[in-house]
Amino acid sequence: LVASEAVAIKQEDGAARQILETAVLGSSSSKLTAILQELDNVWKEDPGSKVLVFSQFLGFLDLMEQSFKSNKIPFARLDGKLSLKERMTVLQEFSRETSSPANTTSDSKNRVGSDLLISMKAGGVGLNLVAARTVFISDPWWNAAVEDQCVDRIHRIGQTAGKVRVRKFYVANSVEE
Repeated sequence: LVASEAVAIKQEDGAARQILETAVLGSSSSKLTAILQELDNVWKEDPGSKVLVFSQFLGFLDLMEQSFKSNKIPFARLDGKLSLKERMTVLQEFSRETSSPANTTSDSKNRVGSDLLISMKAGGVGLNLVAARTVFISDPWWNAAVEDQCVDRIHRIGQTAGKVRVRKFYVANSVEE
């Protein structure tokens, strides 16, 4: 690529992102709504439970982050933009024990557990996240092994939960399906 072409591509990326943010601003994503509803279901069944939410798209992680903040849902985020020190801090905080589920409520806004918004590329391999009991795959990957690696972050030696949940979200009648 010529330098001027590279600049044009970056400007197009910025324009595409701006269009996405403008389109979503003030409206709701059906997938995001489904994720929030399923989070509530998980917390009703297992108060205080920690959840991993994987996405291959940083833009969708941004949208989830905004929604979680507006709904006062505690979360952390792990993606390739974090330094090694920041990643370690996020992982240590997420893995830290919370108070017992008996001290939590089924109301998601008051629960003790936390969620981790995580990029498939940055967190899909090499991490032990057995503090979580639930994995959400928010968008499908063309290679099912990548999704399996994400699930394997909690379904491994050291997991003490009696039940491990995996939820995959996709839009029916679309290329995702």
